[in-house]
Amino acid sequence: MGLQSLFWPGAERLLARSAQRLRIPYASSMVSGISLEEAAELAPDVIWFQIFRIARDDFKIGFDLLRRAQAVGVRTLVVTLDTP
Repeated sequence: MGLQSLFWPGAERLLARSAQRLRIPYASSMVSGISLEEAAELAPDVIWFQIFRIARDDFKIGFDLLRRAQAVGVRTLVVTLDTP
């Protein structure tokens, strides 16, 4: 789920820290209120990355996001296909 901070400011940071402390997976969305890099700093051992289908099939954006995820140590990718 993305944009938690839209409803509760700072929610992504709180959730990422809590997931790290409890050793449960934290899926950072590509529509997160914090950067993937910050999420990985807060939850380095439990970070996952959720990616959506990119509008207009702009593969350059998708590949850039995947490179960033790999660079910060993401080992689990959650692919969401139910968005237009």
